[in-house]
Amino acid sequence: MSELAIEDVPLLLVGGTVDAIWVDYSLRVLLSNGATIILECPFSLGVSPDTATMIDPEGDKAGLVPALRLHTLVVTEAHAAGSTLTMTFSDGSRLTAGPHPEFESWHYNGPETPPTRIIIMPGGGLPSGSTVQRPNATSCPSEHGRRTNTCSPPSTTSSHR
Repeated sequence: MSELAIEDVPLLLVGGTVDAIWVDYSLRVLLSNGATIILECPFSLGVSPDTATMIDPEGDKAGLVPALRLHTLVVTEAHAAGSTLTMTFSDGSRLTAGPHPEFESWHYNGPETPPTRIIIMPGGGLPSGSTVQRPNATSCPSEHGRRTNTCSPPSTTSSHR
């Protein structure tokens, strides 16, 4: 495995459709390409920072309604910088998840086999003594111009149907 910083890892989210949203103690966003984002702490969602709503996955479940509206939208932009994940969707809304001082805040599980995984620990950053690990494999271009570690074509069908 090679060691990378979060900023060096291409998040394979752009072009994926939000196929499912699961709610338990966290909010899980499952994309059509097999990638998953898990949000365990409060995050913001809105068209602009001024109109964004803070959503707490462990709070009042009625507060999750804005996040449920992401279902069937397409991810148009996504990146991680430092300990903050930012995703933009086809309706113009933007999700931002930063670190939490006491809890793991967000996780990324990529669609590759084996998957690239990012876990943001309490206070930000990665688990103590580790870096983002991505499996070594053949690097192939994806449909979005990024390099991936799998040569399989991206899935265009939903796996839950």
